[in-house]
Amino acid sequence: MSFAQSTFNANFFTHFEATDDQLASTDDVSWGESALFISGNVSPKLSYLAEASYLAPAYRDKAFKLERIQLRYEINREHAFSLGKIHTPVNDWNDSFHHGRIFFPTINRPLAFKRFIPVHEIGARLSGQNILGGEFGYDIVVGSGQSAGDEAFLNGIKSQTYTLRWHPLDSANLLFSYYRDELTAGDAAERSGIMNTSGRGDSQTADGAVSKVEYELFSLSATRDVGNWSVRLELSKNRTENGQFNDASFLYTGYHFDDTHTLYGLYDEVNVKAKEAFFKSGIERRFGLGYRHYFSVNASVKIEARRHVIRTPGAGTFEDNELQMQLAFGF
Repeated sequence: MSFAQSTFNANFFTHFEATDDQLASTDDVSWGESALFISGNVSPKLSYLAEASYLAPAYRDKAFKLERIQLRYEINREHAFSLGKIHTPVNDWNDSFHHGRIFFPTINRPLAFKRFIPVHEIGARLSGQNILGGEFGYDIVVGSGQSAGDEAFLNGIKSQTYTLRWHPLDSANLLFSYYRDELTAGDAAERSGIMNTSGRGDSQTADGAVSKVEYELFSLSATRDVGNWSVRLELSKNRTENGQFNDASFLYTGYHFDDTHTLYGLYDEVNVKAKEAFFKSGIERRFGLGYRHYFSVNASVKIEARRHVIRTPGAGTFEDNELQMQLAFGF
């Protein structure tokens, strides 16, 4: 192996937010998540990637988190193998954007990310692109499962991801995926990116054994750029233990006046069915208009005016008008 062609790149991303809404913390202005992104090549075929984030202890339990660390080996021009802690390819958003907010089309991730989407996975990934005439690609991931947290293969292989990509046009992309996992219900599941404190499962059965929950997620992503217009659609259905399917949908439509100014609309919704046993049931929805401006390739501002609605069985309906601004930087 030759190290003559090795490279090293490091980038830092951070952002600040000002929020006016009833659910905001006592801080009207906050320093958001910061991320250090490191990548490079060891050889022409072997590359590496690492990403760590920091968020003030007032906003999450672990101030520092290792988000990703992986090695990637290019088998040939079409196929590659990756190993480590990765972003799961369950939808286009999670596979396209890292933790630097400057590249997000909106201020926040879709609501589904707070409940249903397995953002990270420790495992192995086989990927293919530009196959079958150049229009198709695929991903196959076997992983430790969400309940293992950062402990690699704590209980062996627990999750599988299967993704099919289709590029019918250079400006159009479709992604279909299926994700399956075995989650540990209750307190142990709080380590999971899916079943967090909104879960309602009991960690033990009557005989004291730890309860296991089968979880599956189906996703569809579509992106299209036509002239000055950009459209992004994220749809998903998920269920636990063969129960009712919960739904999530996200739609972004943006009009680019030029390379620096964009006006956009968003619609974002999650619907957890009443018979769901492990996620808090109800409907959460937010929709509104936004504006994004790039001062340079290293700085952007976004402003969103939204309507936020939460309907929870037994707790009534919460409705609020929100105004949020974000300054994001990348170096």
